[in-house]
Amino acid sequence: MMNKDLNAMKAELKNFLSNFSLYDLRTYGRTLDMKSPTVAKKGDLIEIIVGILVGTLTPEGRSKRGAPVLNKDANPKIHLGVEAIRMHYLGDDEEDSKKGVFNFAKEYGEMLRNNIFNLSLSDPNAAEIEANGGRMPIYRGQLATMANIPLLIKLDGTDSKEKVIVPIDLIRECDLREGDVVSCYAKKQSGHLIATQIVTLNERIFDPRKNARERFEELSVCIPHQKLSSFANGKENTTTAKYLDWLAPIYLGQRGVIVSAPKIGKTTVLSQLIKAVKNVDDSIITLGVLVGQPPENVGAFHKLFRMDDFVYTTYEDEPERQVFIADFILNRAKRMAESGENVLLIIDSFATLARAFNDTDESAGGKTLAGGLERKTLQYLTRYLGSARAFEKGGSLTIIGLVSKDTGNPADQLISAELCELANYQLGLSETLALSRIYPALDMREIRTNSNASEGDEIQTLASRFLSVHGAENLLIAVQESETKEEFLAKIKSI
Repeated sequence: MMNKDLNAMKAELKNFLSNFSLYDLRTYGRTLDMKSPTVAKKGDLIEIIVGILVGTLTPEGRSKRGAPVLNKDANPKIHLGVEAIRMHYLGDDEEDSKKGVFNFAKEYGEMLRNNIFNLSLSDPNAAEIEANGGRMPIYRGQLATMANIPLLIKLDGTDSKEKVIVPIDLIRECDLREGDVVSCYAKKQSGHLIATQIVTLNERIFDPRKNARERFEELSVCIPHQKLSSFANGKENTTTAKYLDWLAPIYLGQRGVIVSAPKIGKTTVLSQLIKAVKNVDDSIITLGVLVGQPPENVGAFHKLFRMDDFVYTTYEDEPERQVFIADFILNRAKRMAESGENVLLIIDSFATLARAFNDTDESAGGKTLAGGLERKTLQYLTRYLGSARAFEKGGSLTIIGLVSKDTGNPADQLISAELCELANYQLGLSETLALSRIYPALDMREIRTNSNASEGDEIQTLASRFLSVHGAENLLIAVQESETKEEFLAKIKSI
């Protein structure tokens, strides 16, 4: 490490440690095998701890006198904060592991595999802690309100016997919001688990001093301009992935709908979009919600997402449950986007979500439209899709959902008309191509996109000319047979 980086790390460690009490620092010093930490003054104690942490001082060996340091004695915030600072400067390399440095990234990754998990403290003392009282459990979930009670719910939205109640005072103190993914310590009180201390917030170590954040609705919004890539040279790319990347690009922050009559293949196109994005850009957080779908659809989509990134209901669930789950995942997407992440939220489908909301008490009291659809239901769908946006300072929420048309149901026609007017990205499928058994039934004439990017102007113009001469089927064949964008351009230029 460069001296400049080493000095910066020392300064950050000293500043961080100065926020803790003398008792906490002395206890932490013992976990580092520091000799006689209980007699050192706070300033000297911090200097010695930092020296041990950066490797300029060698631990002299902990005194055998006194009781072992237990997990309840050691303040976990010191361990988490120190190792986050060390990882920032040192990285997570093999050399650090050999020194016994607490591997936070690996350890936390293991925690995430379960909703309730344990946190190990620093390696030199872990065995001693385990042997003398065990480890403190950390509970993880998403903040949601049920029956007017703020709770941590499992990230997949399923019910569990043990729920963690989050006190209002803690919510205010830590500025927690609906949809936040929270890890916390909790205590048993009157038969219930009550959150007592926040450890991580939205997968980042919680630090009240650095937790200031603007609200989703108050952030400055810009016109979408950054492309959501679905194609990469050398990857296994489907025809859909290439078509979307070259001819119908989606931009981060767009409100998107995939529209077609039933049985044309829009669900297949949606699943191929998910695979393509995850295949090309793993920095995009992809979340999915299926509302009121058959169990076989749920099984197929489940494989496309990480376990915690996918929620669903089937047609057997009550309408209130279906709406709750849709809002549950939307709230999480908002919290991630306002934290600077790029989030893609997939919905199958807006029609089933509308039917569910239409059957709840919340939709009652407004004007009833064609097909029994309540006006409040259309307003709800508009708010849902309208949540998609790109922020000037970074972060975005892109929403892509399925919409049905030509079903013979007047309600579906109203939903399609309302959402297609609101959407700034529309991908339509061709019934003519589908009837000819040509899949994916993508047709440039059914595509509409509004963004602040002119990246695809040339290829769009050339493709339109090719389409007018050779038709949609031959354009699809040209996409399918091309391995790269350059090869595709060469083909459509030769008309």
